[in-house]
Amino acid sequence: MLAFTQTKAYQICPIKENDKCVERCSSKEIILDTEKGNYCGDKTSQKCDHYKLIPDNICIKDCNESVYTKSDSNECGLCKDLNTNAKYKIINKEGCLKDRPENTYYINKYLEILNYCDDNCKNCSSFEVCNECYDNYKLENGKCIKKECYQNCADCYELSNDENNQKCTKCKDGFYFYEEKGNCLTDCPNKYYKNNFNCSKCHEKCETCSKGPENENNTENQNCQSCSPNLYLIDAEGFPKNCVSECPNGTNKTDNKYCKIINDNNDENQESNLMIWIFIILTSICLIFIILCICKAIRRDKKSDVELINDISTELEESNNKINN
Repeated sequence: MLAFTQTKAYQICPIKENDKCVERCSSKEIILDTEKGNYCGDKTSQKCDHYKLIPDNICIKDCNESVYTKSDSNECGLCKDLNTNAKYKIINKEGCLKDRPENTYYINKYLEILNYCDDNCKNCSSFEVCNECYDNYKLENGKCIKKECYQNCADCYELSNDENNQKCTKCKDGFYFYEEKGNCLTDCPNKYYKNNFNCSKCHEKCETCSKGPENENNTENQNCQSCSPNLYLIDAEGFPKNCVSECPNGTNKTDNKYCKIINDNNDENQESNLMIWIFIILTSICLIFIILCICKAIRRDKKSDVELINDISTELEESNNKINN
């Protein structure tokens, strides 16, 4: 039997039936309503102004979502009691979960209420006791401690129980992440190119490249800068920077492993021939000038000798005339 109390105004009348206060319902069930007061009625047709607490069928004003969850039909209850496949509840989080996350522990296993482990803990018995840590952290006395990475690594993970046997997952500023080896480098090796502080793979035929391969208008551009052994780099306007075993039509192989346009070679030869002819002409002009200078000098010397002989002859004649006289 319900006792009369005066703790709240509506509780002066513990149960109402046909607008009368009664101690028990004559035929119907007691409808528990914490907002309007308890009354006699049919639970199957019970309606609440705010929320119905499931499975107790109590009308309540507020649904405590730290533990309970609200349904679209204004029912409030544990996830496992709301007739859904999602039975798990994370405390203080909205909604229900179908599968239990790995990084959680039970606050109440019977009620299927969970809480998350520490951020760096993968599996725990409680928030204070971790059993397994995520990568980059190691377990010490139930706590996850960040690992100390070697060399140029900012983050790393262990390959085995040997802490020195690590691979980088992130590099310190200024270093390039070489994912294939798990290293952080000052420069990317051959067959890789720099890509936002990552070493990304070139096309398989490239020895070095400016960036990765592309496809433009159904034409592959390998973007090579040099080629693997026994291949030639197409270095000609209108052609993609590809490495090939045979040069395409319109180009010729060169000794330094390039495919060059044929016209380019002819232009180079013509330019070379022109320079040779210019050199020959200038050399010839210089030689002719030198020869003319020599000839002129010789003529000048011959003229001086003739004048000297004439002077001597004149003096001899004058001497003879004086003797005869």
